[in-house]
Amino acid sequence: MTDNSKEQEQELLDFAASADGKQFNKVILVGEPDWVARSIHSLHALGFADSALWTPLLPTKNPGEVDLLHESISHS
Repeated sequence: MTDNSKEQEQELLDFAASADGKQFNKVILVGEPDWVARSIHSLHALGFADSALWTPLLPTKNPGEVDLLHESISHS
């Protein structure tokens, strides 16, 4: 994980912690980079998750695998 990726991930966690008790919904995708990218675009096309609000692709401990997080405030 690069320092920039760590900073972006920490910014997301800090934002989540400062939400004053609001409920967050989280979606995590883990898999091969092309599959993850296609899944992001499919979820965006369905209106489920804005493609601009995902964290950067982060490598996992498994070769050829990445993960990322989408987090949004629940409006219920």
